[in-house]
Amino acid sequence: MRKGFVFGKFLPFHNGHLALARFALQHVDFLYIIVCEGIHENIPGNVRMKWISESFKNEVHVKIILFTYNPDELPSGSEASENASELWARVFKMLVPDAGYVFTSEPYGDMLAKYMNIIHIMFNQNRAMVPVSGTVIRENPMKHFHYLPDVVKPYYCKRITLMGTESTGKTTLAYKLAQYYNFTYINEAARTLIPDSNNLTFSDLEHLITAQSNLITEGVQQFKNAVIIDTNLYTVQSYSMLFFNKYMLVNKSDIEIHTSDLLLYLENDVPYIQDGTRLTANLRNAIDKQHYKTLTDFDITYQKINGNWTKRFELAVHLIDKLLLI
Repeated sequence: MRKGFVFGKFLPFHNGHLALARFALQHVDFLYIIVCEGIHENIPGNVRMKWISESFKNEVHVKIILFTYNPDELPSGSEASENASELWARVFKMLVPDAGYVFTSEPYGDMLAKYMNIIHIMFNQNRAMVPVSGTVIRENPMKHFHYLPDVVKPYYCKRITLMGTESTGKTTLAYKLAQYYNFTYINEAARTLIPDSNNLTFSDLEHLITAQSNLITEGVQQFKNAVIIDTNLYTVQSYSMLFFNKYMLVNKSDIEIHTSDLLLYLENDVPYIQDGTRLTANLRNAIDKQHYKTLTDFDITYQKINGNWTKRFELAVHLIDKLLLI
């Protein structure tokens, strides 16, 4: 049986890595994929392993290995070096002693194969097929989002949340922004779970956070580079404090799900439209004040959106473009 391996940081795993591994599988019967995790790197090795595992979940002839190392002890980088190649050859010989082939897109592949006494097969050295690198993606993930496999995209998906008291155009603006950018729109779970704001229980709020978390989790799996979220758990916290005089206990996973890359707060400076299910004007204003207090209490950063409907849209677009480095 012919066995080979590919290796890399996969920081992040991108379509170039995917193409390399698929190329290698055409030449061997069994492939090792070695994830080299330097200590203190910002994406955990097990996350990178999961990306690769999901990408090859139907391939029984692939084994993924995580190797964690100290860059002070083992050289890190893609520069060709006899010394580096010899050191890494010892590591790989230990990890995959039965491998007879190594596949890379780098000149050092020949040196590495020499020290391991195996065969090096070069793939796409000039990156003509997939003109991208992990370094380039890390510098601007949004610009190079299309080079990411679907399994990686949710990790980089930006979460843009709109927040504000009732009748400030939150839902309308969220939907308009989602259409403008072709982002995934995540609606407000409260609209179906709590049709009338004047009638709610503490239990309703607890169920609401779970429901909204589920919607967000599903939304980021749509493989878009951002989602527009029409509420968050801090809105629910404000209602909890205003109506029940206490904040809710929220688990860590829900907090992580609701953490935004950009929180747009719609100010209460537009006409109030009562549709029969909304709070009174006084309560609407009270919620607005409570929202500000809640965001302060939980140390949440936000950007204010105000003015007429046109200005609100323009301000939101400006802030989103800045977030995405457009």
